[in-house]
Amino acid sequence: MTISPADLAAYPLCAGLGIEQLALVARAARRVAVMPGALLMSRAQPGDAAYLVASGTLHVLIDLPDGASVILAALGPQALVGELGVVQSAARSASVVAAERAALLAIHRDDFTALLRAIPALALNLNAILAQRLRLANAQILAMGAGDPSARVARTLLTFAGEHGVPRAGGVGLPFRLTQSDLARMTGLARASVNKVVGELARRQVLRSDTRQHLTLIDLAALEELAQW
Repeated sequence: MTISPADLAAYPLCAGLGIEQLALVARAARRVAVMPGALLMSRAQPGDAAYLVASGTLHVLIDLPDGASVILAALGPQALVGELGVVQSAARSASVVAAERAALLAIHRDDFTALLRAIPALALNLNAILAQRLRLANAQILAMGAGDPSARVARTLLTFAGEHGVPRAGGVGLPFRLTQSDLARMTGLARASVNKVVGELARRQVLRSDTRQHLTLIDLAALEELAQW
């Protein structure tokens, strides 16, 4: 299926590009479908392509020596992933797994670097995305510093709302799938602790989850109070 240049305009990587520049990106991209649980890329694998998320949720994770894994990030529609290995011509720094069925736009390494050279605005947008990633990483480190489980979960949810939140009826929506198990692997808390916190937040109508396990944060002020920044 042909990729429409106009559809790419909504992606942060392509923000502000003209129609001819968007057409260049569209010609370089190819559609990829990924099934739930599929491994898109693995740590230490050569970076051969960057991906734009058209739909679905991806998890960026690293494996620990004890066999467990930690989720570093959840990526939803319009996100970019895999660009560091491409730009640096280096091995992947983390693995990426589909948390649900995902539709992606893949751009091969050679095409991606050629586009960055040909379209300066694309390189500026990439810098902005990387700066956002650094802010998010710093916020997640701060969240992990909270000893109280409620504060740690609240900080994590507020960080996601600030970086990825979209307006949704009754609150701020997170545009990716986020289960209680995912939150446990992001916060370093036991699953039982996260279940208890999220259950209480739902009971107080601070948040709600839909059938796809996409969260809407209803009462940001209550989360701020819990976060104890």
